[in-house]
Amino acid sequence: MCLNWLIQIGQIVLTAEFKINLLRAAKGDRLICRSSVLKPGKLLTIVESEIFSVTSETEKLVSKATVTIANVTL
Repeated sequence: MCLNWLIQIGQIVLTAEFKINLLRAAKGDRLICRSSVLKPGKLLTIVESEIFSVTSETEKLVSKATVTIANVTL
């Protein structure tokens, strides 16, 4: 998970909001996921992920997710 380097020892992450858009069927030879942290924060972190279907050299976006993560100290 791309958040592992953002949290401190003694913290966990919880999902505050999760939105996914399924754009088309994932037809192809393989799938690729690209994720990035849009805004790291002390309490909330915003993350975005895109899934691509790959056939030969062609990539098509098949889904996109935006997730808000709550950083919680135990």
